[in-house]
Amino acid sequence: MPKCLIFLKLLLVFVQHKLIFAIQPITKNDRVLTSHVFKAVTASDWFNCVQTCHDDPRCISYNYQRSAEANGLCELNECEVEDLCDKDESLFHSPGFVFQQIRTSATHKCAASREENICALNIPVPTTPPQNVEVANKTITSLFITWDAVPTNQSLERIPEYKVTYSFMSSKHGGNVTVVTAPTAHINLTGLRIYRKYNVTVLAFNQCGDGPSSEILSEKTDEDKPKAAPGNLKAERNNSTSILVKWDRVPNGKRDGKIISYRVNYTRSEPDVITMSEEVKEPNREFLLTNLYTNVEYTITVSASTTKGYGPASAPVVVPAGDKKR
Repeated sequence: MPKCLIFLKLLLVFVQHKLIFAIQPITKNDRVLTSHVFKAVTASDWFNCVQTCHDDPRCISYNYQRSAEANGLCELNECEVEDLCDKDESLFHSPGFVFQQIRTSATHKCAASREENICALNIPVPTTPPQNVEVANKTITSLFITWDAVPTNQSLERIPEYKVTYSFMSSKHGGNVTVVTAPTAHINLTGLRIYRKYNVTVLAFNQCGDGPSSEILSEKTDEDKPKAAPGNLKAERNNSTSILVKWDRVPNGKRDGKIISYRVNYTRSEPDVITMSEEVKEPNREFLLTNLYTNVEYTITVSASTTKGYGPASAPVVVPAGDKKR
C-alpha cells in the first residue's frame, strides 16, 4: 500500500464561551460515515456540533448537515476510520454534509464496507425527485401520502428507499420538523395535530446518499368538532319579551376546524319545558331572542360548530324574570 502523508491541523473553536482544541485527521465535504452513529442531535451551527462531539468521550467523529437552512443534523460516530489513506472508500457520498474526525481510537476502528466501496466508484445517488406526491387519504390525526417510485439503479444492490420530511409551524415552538423513512412509495403519517397544515417533501436515497427532494406538498389534517365552547357568554333583557345574547369566539387551539355556526339554547325555568334553540351563522356572535314569556327566568347556553358538528355547550347563564340588566 502506498504511503500516505497526513497533515494534522489544530482547530480553535470558541463556543458558548469555551475554548475547544480538536485534532482533525480527516475533514471531508459531502461525505458521511454510516452504520456507526450512536447519537443524533440538532445543532444550532457547525461549531455546536464540534462541541457536542468533543464533550462526549465516546465520540470519535461526526457528520454535520452543513447545508441546512436553520438547525443542522449532527450525528456522532463511535469509531475511527481505519485507514486514513483510504478515507474516500470508507465514507458515503451525501451532498450538503461534512464528515470530521476529531480523535483517534486504538480499539474502535471502522472498516470500509462493500457498499461504501461501491459508492467510492462514483455510482450516483438517485438523480430525480419523487413525482406526484399527494394525499390519498386523511383523518383528524393522519395523512396517507403516496408518490411515484423513482427509477432503480440496477448497478446498486439495494433499491432506493425514501425519506419523508414533514413539518408544521407552532407559535410556541416555531418549526417542528420530523424525518421518517419508507421502503415503498407510500407512508401513513400518524400522531399529527387536528386541523393543522403540514408541509411534506419526499426524496429517494440509496447506500451512496440522498437524491433531490420533491416539491413541497401542503395539506391540512381533517377537522373535528370544537373541543371547547365559545367564551364570555353574556345575556341581558332587552325588554320584557326579549333577551340579547352575546359571546366570544372559541379559544385558539380549541376550534379544531373552521367555525361555521353557533347554536343558542334557551330554556324557561319551569318543569317539563322543552329547550329551544336558534342557529347563528359565523361571523355573527350575538342574537336577540324574541317572543319570550314575561316574568319568566331563562337559562341560556351557546355552542359552536364545524362541518363535523357541534362542540360542547358553554356554562349556562341565567337571566332572572323581569330583570332588564345582567
